[in-house]
Amino acid sequence: MQVIWVNHADSTGESQSSPTGQANLDQIDYVLRILPRSRAALKDSALGEALPCPPDEAVCFANVFYNRVEQRTEVERISLEQVLGHAMAHELGHLLLGSNSHSSTGIMSGKWRADELKRAAKGDLLFTAQQARIIHDHALAKINQREALQLSAPP
Repeated sequence: MQVIWVNHADSTGESQSSPTGQANLDQIDYVLRILPRSRAALKDSALGEALPCPPDEAVCFANVFYNRVEQRTEVERISLEQVLGHAMAHELGHLLLGSNSHSSTGIMSGKWRADELKRAAKGDLLFTAQQARIIHDHALAKINQREALQLSAPP
């Protein structure tokens, strides 16, 4: 998989119209947005959200809310960068593992209490071996699907 970073906010931090900037949507499967503020409709403890992604959708979206990550790390006095990275991995995990993919432990835990946040700050909040296999298989299937489409496309 290839990761493309796009700074897509104006000077106020607001997202501009296209979620991918100049990137070619044909080559993008997942978009992770780091938004300055959370949506009011979410639980207070949510650091992000993975939006439902029907099988016929070409691009799947997930959001991480910077203000929520910042608030939690200030309260716990831990690394914002580490927790932000883990929150990003958690939301991408939902896109790759499915919507009902919370687990009782690890990075896909449904609730990140102080212990989980401290483990994230140390870089020690991980996917389980089973989750890693599913993610690997999902990524491989996407690559094979894209290659099959390229081979079947007229020159």
